[in-house]
Amino acid sequence: MPWVRADKLETDVVRQLFLTFGNPAAIERAVKRAIPDCEKAMKQRKQVEAQLAKIVRARDRVLALIEKDLITDAEAEKKLHELKGRESALRIDLERLPAVLADLPDKKRLQIHVERDGKFIFVFDDDGNTRPGGNDIGTFLLMTDADRRNLIDAGLSGSGADGKPAGVYLTPAGGDRHAPKRFNYVVRGRLLERVEPRALP
Repeated sequence: MPWVRADKLETDVVRQLFLTFGNPAAIERAVKRAIPDCEKAMKQRKQVEAQLAKIVRARDRVLALIEKDLITDAEAEKKLHELKGRESALRIDLERLPAVLADLPDKKRLQIHVERDGKFIFVFDDDGNTRPGGNDIGTFLLMTDADRRNLIDAGLSGSGADGKPAGVYLTPAGGDRHAPKRFNYVVRGRLLERVEPRALP
């Protein structure tokens, strides 16, 4: 099998994915930047939810010990009362967090802020100001290697509607036997069900 220039293929595939999706990482960063302490609040919520799950498991273990007559009712009552107090404090903490996280749009609400006009993707905040993340040249030039990786993961994850694995499919495009080989490629993914074959530059 002849060699394919991976650098040219990668550049062209990333450009094609970018025109389709914009920069998902920049969109996510713009949303999180708009909400103060978003990361901290999300981390706290996960921690509180994990602690609540531990309390539920501890309560179940205490009830199992009562059922097996391994502890007295007084011992169980003391432990259950302690667990209830911890649970109440954690639930109060959990109720405070949504005030911060309520402004964080879920995926459905985020789509309202991302608009497509023909081939162009625009990202706006609540005040109508344009934010990075669309598929304009400025956003493309500001993409980091991590942003490109995130874009490739977003575009090429899972399988297509036809069940084929997501990926970049190469086919020979003919050419003279002694000349450099030419290839066409097709990008297939969960959200890219049909993409026209493109000649590899």
